[in-house]
Amino acid sequence: MSTFLDRTAEALLAMHGKDLANVAVILPGQRAGAALQRYLAQRIGSAFWSPQWMDMGSFLERLSGVRQGGRAELLLLMHEAHRRSTGSLAEPLDAFLQWAPTVLRDMSEVDMHLVGLDDLYRDLRDMEMLESWSWNLGEEELSVGQQRALGHWRSTGDLHRTMHVLMEERGVGTSGWVARRAAQHIGTHTIPWDMVWCVGANALEPASIVVLRHLRSSGRLQMAWDADHYYLDQLDQEAGRYLRRGMESLGTGVVP
Repeated sequence: MSTFLDRTAEALLAMHGKDLANVAVILPGQRAGAALQRYLAQRIGSAFWSPQWMDMGSFLERLSGVRQGGRAELLLLMHEAHRRSTGSLAEPLDAFLQWAPTVLRDMSEVDMHLVGLDDLYRDLRDMEMLESWSWNLGEEELSVGQQRALGHWRSTGDLHRTMHVLMEERGVGTSGWVARRAAQHIGTHTIPWDMVWCVGANALEPASIVVLRHLRSSGRLQMAWDADHYYLDQLDQEAGRYLRRGMESLGTGVVP
């Protein structure tokens, strides 16, 4: 019985032949790319133009035109955003770094899921789920804790918006912001490949799905899911839930 990547190599050659130079293949990692390259070489048996191998992060970087920054670089950029948004109230770097890594990660997740900042950071008093805080129940003033929560949430929104401005200026950002940029501009960018193959994907994030759906609508996407019926047919399997969601958006793929 052939492996998943060997069957993917067979499907690639059936569609494109030996000339794969204008094909992009998105894979989970370098090991999968090396294995797929080996299967292609075994099936072709001679010199051939190789596809362009990349992971999802590199693929989104190419489409967005911005670079994903390293952790230290992004934390320093975020501290600059913190100073811009808070002015004289800004914390020194050592105090800032006590909480900044968590907030930076959360901001990246927000961007990866394409959440609107105005919706997310709206006044907490507008959120029905916080009615238990006793707002609108006749009390004229908020407690000290409630005022602190409101101020913190408002300042987090300001920080996130300022971070967007700086990332735009510098052309560097978090993985989530890179993905948001790619999703926002996919309809206006020229796609440099004749076909994009997404191989072995599992839990695709919303921004990635938006990009891939656009490619599918333009006839430039092929999916190859690495899945079996144990996950797909059992509704209580978490991995299967993400696979089914992806297949509903992007099709069942070319590799059974």
